[in-house]
Amino acid sequence: MDLLKHIRLNTTVTEVGRRDGGWQCTLLGGETLETNKLILAIGTTSTLNYPNIRFSDFSPPVIHSREFGDRYEELENAQEVTVYGAGKGSMDVLAQLMVAGKRAKVHHQ
Repeated sequence: MDLLKHIRLNTTVTEVGRRDGGWQCTLLGGETLETNKLILAIGTTSTLNYPNIRFSDFSPPVIHSREFGDRYEELENAQEVTVYGAGKGSMDVLAQLMVAGKRAKVHHQ
């Protein structure tokens, strides 16, 4: 099986939706692709791993990167956000915070 011929790298997907039992992906520029299977490789499947710190020392909310998409609205009024960690999930969240115009501090061990 020549799997590499079916993989597109450096491609921006702007929308994904269900269609006829499969998936339709819209790419930047408007091109659409239809597929039976879809693999998300964007960091959302990371195992939840909380550091050994006292969360009571932080102002709410405390949000794990895996929950970020579902809980983002809790940060709407935040001016500054601290991101703890330097893994792929942390970098995904940091990028979204920057796009939203938030000031962010990054701490890692």
